[in-house]
Amino acid sequence: MVQKGELGDIWYATSDHHRPLDPEVERDQWRMVRALAGGGSLMDIGIYSLNGLIWLLDEVPERLVATTFSPETPDGRFGEIEAIGQVQLVFPSGRRASISSGYVANKKRIDLWGSKAVAVLDPATEYFGNRLTLSTAEGDEMPTPSKPSEQQFTGEIDHFSQAVRDGVPILTPAEMGLRDMHLLEA
Repeated sequence: MVQKGELGDIWYATSDHHRPLDPEVERDQWRMVRALAGGGSLMDIGIYSLNGLIWLLDEVPERLVATTFSPETPDGRFGEIEAIGQVQLVFPSGRRASISSGYVANKKRIDLWGSKAVAVLDPATEYFGNRLTLSTAEGDEMPTPSKPSEQQFTGEIDHFSQAVRDGVPILTPAEMGLRDMHLLEA
């Protein structure tokens, strides 16, 4: 849709990834310890926001400005990590974007504002039930995905198998993840 120009020139984008953090749940306890987690929500789930926009816009931001917020809570869950992180991005093309992440509520959404239309993925990165809405001056439409949600990893697994078997370049190499981590650390 983006590469086909259906949205026109992309001017602005947002990507938000949030999930609740519960100190009573074992799978969340390590996330509250900076030494174990490597950071807070930006490093944990904000990476999905950043990587998603880089992939959709097909360019890497050249400037980033971030802010975080860590309120005091009775249980101390945000003593070492941020509750909410927000980053403003500037791309070489002049596009602007913002990403956010947090450990307060569920939100996984990507918005792309173009000169012809706005695309909204909400939720954007769930395992099931992802929805795309395309808004134009004429109204809204919800395009049908080309593959059902239960098949979303099939292409990824097939591609990796082909890369191992035939030596084709991997579309998502480890260097991509390292690049994104360096951007968030900046």
